[in-house]
Parts: sequence; structure tokens; C-alpha cells
Amino acid sequence: MSFKVCVLGSGSSGNCTVVWNETEALLIDCGRLSYRYVTEQLSTLDIPPDRIKGMLITHAHSDHIGRAAVRLAREHTVPIYLHKRIYDNILSGALDSGVEQLNELQLIRFHPSTRFRVGEFLVFPFSTHHRAGCVTMSLGFCVVYKGRKIGYVTDCGKIDEDIVNSMNGSHAAVIEANHQVEMVKNGTRHWAAKKWVLSDDGHLSNEAAAELITRINGEGGQLKNVLLAHISEDHNVLDEVAGLIARLVRDDSIKISVTYHHERSEIVEI
Repeated sequence: MSFKVCVLGSGSSGNCTVVWNETEALLIDCGRLSYRYVTEQLSTLDIPPDRIKGMLITHAHSDHIGRAAVRLAREHTVPIYLHKRIYDNILSGALDSGVEQLNELQLIRFHPSTRFRVGEFLVFPFSTHHRAGCVTMSLGFCVVYKGRKIGYVTDCGKIDEDIVNSMNGSHAAVIEANHQVEMVKNGTRHWAAKKWVLSDDGHLSNEAAAELITRINGEGGQLKNVLLAHISEDHNVLDEVAGLIARLVRDDSIKISVTYHHERSEIVEI
């Protein structure tokens, strides 16, 4: 049995993650990264588009759903899995992505807030805390295949018991580690932007990411690999963040690695 995850790109410049087994694959988000880049990265992983059974979308911001997702859906008949509220957010945000045309082509699948199946994968969505502009709903996902579980949470201002309980038991996880709090406070952005990043509707700090890793692993947990995602180029230090969080987690059995804005991460297999 093979079950893998790789982050093709993560950050405000674009997001796309792939999880896959020997025969099928799922994408989580696909925004701002070019169609050419996404398909080339998938090719290096030996994942042709016809193996992709669906795209899961976390929320309506354009760095998470965009033209690359629409083109993949249209040209390769890959359905996009959306909660109805997130679809409505996309339309209300007037994003020029062409998603509404996919609905007419029956390539939009409206999923419930509870579990659902995509091909061989069982998907568990859960609510996260990220509100700005058109976004009134955001989700994380857990994907399960033959008893193995991958958790995914980015773009989240705070952690809560539902997130912890949903991610609990993950063998691998993609977790946001967006910023160092002091770097945000001392940065050059307008105070309103700083206030939002640090708020319960913004992004997870390094300390919050470490707390989430510790809590979802718990006593005798199964978590062995964490990919840190959505790392800010302005408010974090890429070369230091994995070590910083590892020191906070204090569990040598968990390998903590970073993801990148413009190149793919390492491959994690569970």
C-alpha cells in the first residue's frame, strides 16, 4: 500500500497539494499557480491528469481556486468539490475564474459538511477560522485511505477542539505556520493588515502550529511527518521555522519539514 502527499506550492502566491495512491489522486486547492506549473509538477510525480479524481477547495480566495483549477476540470474532466457556501463566496467575490461555467458542465460537486467519498479516498471536511473579503466559510480536510490518514489545515486564525479532534490520529499533516508574531508587529504593512493576520480570522503563527501538532499527536499518537505550509515571505524565516517548531514540539519521532512558494516540497509517504 502506498499513500503519499506533496505540496506543489503554498503561500499567497498560490496553493496546490496532491495526495495519491498507486491508481488515484486528489488535489487540495489549485489557485494562482499556473496550469503549466501544476501539470509539470504532477508529471515529475508520475501523476497524469486522468488519475486525479477531484479537487477539494478550502475557501474562495483566488490563491486557492483559480484558472488552473478550471482548466484542469474542463480539459481532463476533473470535478471540483465545493461546499455550496464556498461556491457562493466565489461568485460574490466576482473572481474571474470561470467556476460558474463548470457548474453548467456538471463538473462542480457540492459536498456536505460531513464525510464523503471521492474514488478510493474518504474525505472528512472540518471548519476553520479564516474570514476576509468574500470569504464567509473556510475548511480543512482529512483524507483517509486504507486506515491511513493525512490532515490538512491552512489559512486558519486559531485552533479549536473541532480542528484538533478532526486532525487527531493523522499519520501525516500539512499545517500552516504563517508567521512570527513579532515580525508581523514590527513589519512594514499597514496596521489593519497586521491586525487581521494576527486575529482569529487570519493565519496561524509558528507557536499555534506547534501547539496544534502537539495536541493532535497526543499520548501515543501516530503523527510522523508534518509539512509546514503557507509560510510568509515577509513575516517568517524559511530556513529557521522547522527547527523553531521542532523545539516547541519536543518530539523527535515527528519529522517537520517546510513547503515552498515556487517549488514542490518533499514527498511524504505513510
